[in-house]
Amino acid sequence: MNNRSGLEKAFTSFVKTHKVHYLLGYFLLFYAAWALHRSILSPMVYKEYHGLSGIVLNGAIKVFIWVVPVFMYIIYFDGNKPFTYLKFNNSILMGMAWGLAIGASLIGINLLKMFILGKSGLSIDMDMDKIINVVLVTCLTEEIVFRGFLLNKIEEFIEFWWANIIVSILFVTIHFPIWMMSDDGITITKVLPVMALGILFGYTYKKSNSLWAPIIIHGANNFMVAVMGINF
Repeated sequence: MNNRSGLEKAFTSFVKTHKVHYLLGYFLLFYAAWALHRSILSPMVYKEYHGLSGIVLNGAIKVFIWVVPVFMYIIYFDGNKPFTYLKFNNSILMGMAWGLAIGASLIGINLLKMFILGKSGLSIDMDMDKIINVVLVTCLTEEIVFRGFLLNKIEEFIEFWWANIIVSILFVTIHFPIWMMSDDGITITKVLPVMALGILFGYTYKKSNSLWAPIIIHGANNFMVAVMGINF
């Protein structure tokens, strides 16, 4: 009985110290809001607002759902400065160097793979929605939430590689709402590449000590997939 009581006290103390209940509450609300947006709100926006207005509005909604709660959490729950905590201000040149080197490598490897496999006729799709929302907005918002915020948070109470794996799994699940609306649904061929990318993003974030590294690599990957039509 005493052992059980001691474990309960230790668990309660751990939860309070690391504010796990706040973090869990944040993620559940965030996930619900994003699933609602992707499945219902986003199609409505594109239906009602055509052209650039719909594109910008959808991007603004994503920033509001993803970035604003993170900044509020860091300011009001942690009493910290968001740009400092997320490592936006850390090692900027180092982070950009990591990002550009690995991002360019990913694009180069995939172009080489296309050449070896004899796939020609590469076409660039300069669709504004893809450039603004799939490439620019996505790489910023998703890295702020998953690497800058969640990876930092979870690494406060477990070692990095376990934290990176957990965050990468969460990163995969945030894609479920859009995958579920696709013709082939959720498949292993979608899950594994996104999981691998999540681990890569986390690793470069840790090594460079800068959020700019995963942001640039994420942007390069999305540029390949959305604009160049190359799958990772």
